[in-house]
Amino acid sequence: MPKLPEPFRRFERENAAVVKAYEALGEACAKAGPLDARTRELVKLGMAIGGRLEGAVHSHARRALEARGLPVFGEWRTESSHSISTRDPDGHEMELYVELGPS
Repeated sequence: MPKLPEPFRRFERENAAVVKAYEALGEACAKAGPLDARTRELVKLGMAIGGRLEGAVHSHARRALEARGLPVFGEWRTESSHSISTRDPDGHEMELYVELGPS
């Protein structure tokens, strides 16, 4: 798993009880709800995209692919685009690509 961003790690150090409670809430919701792991990651990806949260988009795109058994073997970021490479179940390479517009 990639290293978490420093602002989050600092928040976690300064607010360990809050982070622990938030993670426990997430686990309880996952166990109680009707959505499987794959669907939960797609919902989180949609929320991250809607919120324009770049780090969360990368994280949840990666997790959504991995939850479907699709390995991520490359990630590229430039000022104008981002992409993630994977392989489909038949072994064909796929690239998920987004061109960045103005904020």
